[in-house]
Amino acid sequence: MKKKSLIFRKLEKKDLREVYLILSQISDFKPPKKNYNKIWINYTKQKNVFSIIAEINNEIVGFGSIGFMTHVRGGKKGYLENIAVKKIFQKKQIGSKIVKKLLDLSVKKKCYKVEVTSNLKNLKFYNYLNFKNRLFTLTNFLK
Repeated sequence: MKKKSLIFRKLEKKDLREVYLILSQISDFKPPKKNYNKIWINYTKQKNVFSIIAEINNEIVGFGSIGFMTHVRGGKKGYLENIAVKKIFQKKQIGSKIVKKLLDLSVKKKCYKVEVTSNLKNLKFYNYLNFKNRLFTLTNFLK
């Protein structure tokens, strides 16, 4: 039996279809395949966004991304986005490892804090990773 080896790597264009399937567990939005190329071009133009893939034996099992913003007063903050793991691989510390990799990058980028917006069912997960409930996030979805 082949040993399951978890690796992390940067997101590549060829990963989009599989990543969108994983992200469909946390959001109903799924872009049409005809838009993948345009999305990839626009996404990779951003110099302040980083994404990682978690893989086991060449199977994509998780995804996470982080964006960085420098405030007018000089502090740099990170924003975690789209942390998701395939259902059959959940509860195996993969999501935690994705977040920790992104937090390590935040330290290298000299962020003073990292924020994440979460639904209530995932609060325990983020609290376990030392995120504190501080404020409410309000969202205005623009058309």
